[in-house]
Amino acid sequence: MTDALETDADTRAATSTTGTDTASTADTTRTDTTGTNTTAANTDKQTGPRSHRRLSDAAEYGHPTATEPMARAASTLRQAGLRVTAQRMAVLMAVESLPGHCDADAVRSWGQRVTGRLSLQATYNVLRVLADAGLVRCTQFPGHPARFEIERGDNHHHFVCRECGTIVDTDCVVGEAPCMQASLPPSYLVDEAAVMFWGICPDCGAA
Repeated sequence: MTDALETDADTRAATSTTGTDTASTADTTRTDTTGTNTTAANTDKQTGPRSHRRLSDAAEYGHPTATEPMARAASTLRQAGLRVTAQRMAVLMAVESLPGHCDADAVRSWGQRVTGRLSLQATYNVLRVLADAGLVRCTQFPGHPARFEIERGDNHHHFVCRECGTIVDTDCVVGEAPCMQASLPPSYLVDEAAVMFWGICPDCGAA
C-alpha cells in the first residue's frame, strides 16, 4: 500500500536537474567533468541497514539536487532492502540534512527542493517506511508533533524544555538498551525504553 501511494506521488514529482535517473547512478558508473569514470556505489560502503554516514557535507546541503548526495541516499536505501524512489531519497536526505529533531512539515519543505512536489501524506508514508527499515528514528513527544532523526543505533534519550520546546539528545543512562527493567512477568520481552527528561533549558532559565 505504501509503495502504491508513493508510486502515484512519484509520477507527479519532477526529477532532479542533475539528471533524469539520478537514483540509478548508485549502481552504475558516472563520468566526471574530466572524463574519468568513477563508481558512486563504491564511495558509500555501509555495514548494515542501521549504519549511516552523512549524505553530504555542509557545502552540499545548499544544493540538495547534487548528484553525489542523491547517489549515496540511493545506496543507503538499497542496502536497507528498499526500492529507490525520488521521494525516498529526498526524505532521507532531508532528515539527514536538517538540524535537530525535524517534524514532517520541515522534511516536506526540504524534500520539495529535490522532487519539486511532495505532499504531506507522502512525506509521512516515506518516513514510516524509513523508520520501519531502521534508517530513521521517530520519537513522539507529548504536546509536540512527531520528530524524526537519523537512526544511530545508540539508544540515546532526549531532554525537552517545558518552556521553549527545545529537544536535546542525551546519552543512554546505562549505555545499552533497554536501559531499565520494567516490573513485568518474564513472558514480556522488553527491548527498548523511551526515556524523556523534562525541565528548563539554560536559555529559558536565564530569561
